Amino acid sequence: MIRQEVARGAARVGAAIRSLDDDWRSVRRLVDRNAQLEAELQAKASQAAVAREALDALSRDHAGVLETQQRLLRDLEAIERDVNRLTRQAGQSGEGLHRIGYDEGAISPGERALLLRIQSVQGRIEAFRNALSQLETSRKDILDRMSEHAAHQVAEMERIISSIGLDVETLLSATTREEGLGGPFVALAKPPGAGAPGTPDVEADENLIRWDRLRGVIETLPIAAPLDSFRVGSPFGKRRDPFNRRWAFHQGVDLNAPNRSPVVATAAGTVVFAGWQRNYGRLVEIRHNELVSTKYAHLARIDVTEGDMVTTGQVIGLLGASGRATGPHLHYEVLVEGEARDPMKFIGADGRVMQAADAR
Repeated sequence: MIRQEVARGAARVGAAIRSLDDDWRSVRRLVDRNAQLEAELQAKASQAAVAREALDALSRDHAGVLETQQRLLRDLEAIERDVNRLTRQAGQSGEGLHRIGYDEGAISPGERALLLRIQSVQGRIEAFRNALSQLETSRKDILDRMSEHAAHQVAEMERIISSIGLDVETLLSATTREEGLGGPFVALAKPPGAGAPGTPDVEADENLIRWDRLRGVIETLPIAAPLDSFRVGSPFGKRRDPFNRRWAFHQGVDLNAPNRSPVVATAAGTVVFAGWQRNYGRLVEIRHNELVSTKYAHLARIDVTEGDMVTTGQVIGLLGASGRATGPHLHYEVLVEGEARDPMKFIGADGRVMQAADAR
């Protein structure tokens, strides 16, 4: 009898050891993967800095060209006013410019001086028009390069958004809000100099528009990490419950870090819950857009209240062990339309998205 009990006990111990070995191997794989993601993040952050500097330079060049164009247009308008004034003066002198143009020998010295002034001003007009034409060519070249750069960034951002299981168009629709607009309609008059050679004719570039919209979307995605540093203690998905050892579905990830480590918002949004919730303990839930929200559970302290607007990286509480927890850690969830998604897919996208979203 005792021998059988000992045998059964030995079998249970052996099974427990094998289970622990399996868990340890899983943890090691996750640790290695986390280290790999951090290395990728650093590499992509460097690429982001280069891309941002390039687009900044293009934006400054384009702004400088537009400023010069506007200044030249103002000068051109002033010169054209001078031409009109001088022409009126010439028209009031003798038989006017008609006689001046056809019989220079018959005009008076005063009329000849006036004609020379008109010719000088007309030469300046032609020089200004040539300068504007050259600037327009330069401006279009800059816009073309900006559009090409934006097209590349758009493709990269769309690929990354798709890689974390989100539909780009649905996300764009959910994060585009109509603002209140109104007022009387007043037709736009033809701008001074419109239609003249070298006049700027700026049309919205589709690549730049979509790039700007996607930047807004990226800002609402929880792609940052909720802790400065961490180790994945328990991954998303199937796992053995830490209390009863039965198989269960884990809706988030458990991130290990020192007790009372600062926990930060992984994207900008609105706090929709901040308080105690069964099993979660002290919990903060943030809605980032119409589709995506995040949960931060087992906190030792909550530093926000319901209705607060938070920014990416803002401290919302301290890591703890409140609620159904075996020890200090952060239980972190990402929900899309209320359905739990693997948070590591979002956190892992951080470095890749930085190159696309922050390059400006």
